[in-house]
Amino acid sequence: MNYTYVDNAAGLDSMLECLSKAAVIAFDTEFFRVVTFFPKLALFQLAAGGEIFLVDPFAVNFSKLLSFIVTTDAVMVCHASGEDLEIVSEHARREGLPRLLPRHIFDTQSAGAFLGYGGNIGLAALLEKTLGISLAKTETRTDWLKRPLTQAQLEYAALDVAYLEELMNFLIKEMSQKEPVLKWFRMHMEDLSHSCDPENVLPPEKLYLRVRKTGQLSQGQLRTLQAVVMLRDRICRENDIPPAFFIRNNVLAQLVISSAIFEQSTYAKYGVHYSTVRKYGALIQKTAREANARNEPDLNPPYDFVNRCSGGIYKKRLSDFLARKTSQYGFANNVLSSQKLMENFFYAPMYEKKYPILQRGWYLECLGDLSDYYLPEAQKYYKAGELKF
Repeated sequence: MNYTYVDNAAGLDSMLECLSKAAVIAFDTEFFRVVTFFPKLALFQLAAGGEIFLVDPFAVNFSKLLSFIVTTDAVMVCHASGEDLEIVSEHARREGLPRLLPRHIFDTQSAGAFLGYGGNIGLAALLEKTLGISLAKTETRTDWLKRPLTQAQLEYAALDVAYLEELMNFLIKEMSQKEPVLKWFRMHMEDLSHSCDPENVLPPEKLYLRVRKTGQLSQGQLRTLQAVVMLRDRICRENDIPPAFFIRNNVLAQLVISSAIFEQSTYAKYGVHYSTVRKYGALIQKTAREANARNEPDLNPPYDFVNRCSGGIYKKRLSDFLARKTSQYGFANNVLSSQKLMENFFYAPMYEKKYPILQRGWYLECLGDLSDYYLPEAQKYYKAGELKF
């Protein structure tokens, strides 16, 4: 496998000159994220026009590459883009770039899902099923931060982008035979390129919404939960540690429900690590007590509240309808009925006062008016499929 290792300014400039002429650029990242809040980027792989580049982000002006990635008019092809795009957007945000994500994205895993190959199919499996290409996945547990990288590591990294453009062309050809699936997929990718909005990246004050087993909390408990989750987010960002290393969500929910959050001496018993108790216990307790004492406007309930409310006939009816549509168009199951989409469908009308994702953009074209499936509490906001707040 031929590739160019880019680890100096001249190499970066030469690569960018080559990429600037490309209409399609494949990309991937190798990173480490076990004991940190932010993923540690270790290698950036790109391919265009038959050439493969492996960029060492520690050895070049990476902001220069980032600026190119988020402004180029080329189609950026990747597989399972979630964490790769998170890395791009986070670095772009730190650099103060005008855009956070590429203008044009093609995710081959998502395209595979639209074609029924599987919701979370890996690159090796998808290449085998579509192009008959076998990839040797030998470096999945390697240390990408260590230098120098071995020949085996570099060849493995190069393979991750070597066939993405060919795979994209195959998937487009297959989707073009299933109109309007190709149209909907392109709309889906356009939405992805603008996905760093509050719906997809919750601001700190809304992070409490995702904590499970909190559907029956009182307003005082919700204020406490919100405040401690915001504290955790700030500390973890400042110190680059995973939230679970501070307080896991299930432990935090137990502390709030039992009121043990107000007594630092009980934290260890509930599973808070001794280092967190020693360093931040007093601050957590102070934050919780102050939040509980405040008299503020009511907070929206967490997603778990609506999960409970929608767990009966309405959720079943919607699930059955989405299953029929999934079968009709040959989608993988998660294209129309992921947990996020289901939660949003029942939550958005009542508490965000806006249409759910399934009633916007390509989803609306595909599914039509779903207002009959809203919970009774949300029905009052709708008349003939139109939002009336």
